[in-house]
Amino acid sequence: MVNTNKEGIKAVIEAAATTWGITTADILGPRRTGPIAQARQASMAICYWQGYGNLKAIATAHNRENHATVIHACNAVEADTRLDGSYKARVLIITSNL
Repeated sequence: MVNTNKEGIKAVIEAAATTWGITTADILGPRRTGPIAQARQASMAICYWQGYGNLKAIATAHNRENHATVIHACNAVEADTRLDGSYKARVLIITSNL
């Protein structure tokens, strides 16, 4: 069983919010506008890549019900970092500050 690092997840959520200039409530909330969705996806993907929990635990920590949301976030962030240098820089800022 994978242990969940709740403090690590919280730190990633806060870092993503700061990097995108939004609040943690935005990341954890229901809105899906561009910057909020990007920050949320980056947060979920980084949490998974850093091993802070399994798919379900990360989805739950982000107030999402379905673990497939985290899978989608990982795929989206991977694709977006290949296409957009500024997006990649934001993801690297978050990971370097952990």
